Amino acid sequence: MSIKIFPNFTTIVFMGFGENLHNELVFQDIQIKELSARTGIKKSTLDKYLSGNKSQPNVENKETVLELAQSLLRRQ
Repeated sequence: MSIKIFPNFTTIVFMGFGENLHNELVFQDIQIKELSARTGIKKSTLDKYLSGNKSQPNVENKETVLELAQSLLRRQ
């Protein structure tokens, strides 16, 4: 979980997995469909992460997190 601190506010905003993933997709200009094709993770699963209906991959499913990270790192 990352923290954003805005200089004119005393509020700290905590970003969850889905918001971090969304921000990275926007930053790298990657479509969900492309990320799905590159990782083998179903588009519907990625949509759930991004919408917040599925908060994050299960810790037991390390392969999902690893596939996402490797795919996003290869893009840079």
